[in-house]
Amino acid sequence: MMTSADPTPSDPAGHGHPTIGVEEEFILVDLTTGHPVSRNREVAAAASRRGVHLDLELT
Repeated sequence: MMTSADPTPSDPAGHGHPTIGVEEEFILVDLTTGHPVSRNREVAAAASRRGVHLDLELT
């Protein structure tokens, strides 16, 4: 049995109201060609050294 204090699928954090999520995605490109490049691990490692956590999704 769920009560009003229990998290629901539309309110998994239990805030008492629906929430939304926002995310940004970036494409890394070669400066010369403009083509996408697969260097996300390097960027995430550099960010980590600066205390920023990035989730890797696609390569």
